[in-house]
Amino acid sequence: MSTATAYEIRPEGKKFRTAQVELVIAHPDDLKETIGYRQTGHGTVPIIKLRKGMIYWLFSEAKGKVEPTPYIISESTDIKEIKEYLENKMLYIARYPFKD
Repeated sequence: MSTATAYEIRPEGKKFRTAQVELVIAHPDDLKETIGYRQTGHGTVPIIKLRKGMIYWLFSEAKGKVEPTPYIISESTDIKEIKEYLENKMLYIARYPFKD
């Protein structure tokens, strides 16, 4: 699973910033993108894939809170895991992912 965190621990005393992100439970359509269309015997149908680069967070049932580490959907993302997270309402995304 790809994460969106620093590759190494930063020494204490270095400057850092805190960000607040409003999160919502993801719906399957939030993680999909249409990459094209194909013709079938029933007409034109969209070709749908996981939205690469989408950042998400996981809710920990054991801790009762959203884990602080964000993850990124990439080529190596396991679709079965994503489906399980969605079914269990564990996957959260930014409420306004493109808002300045």
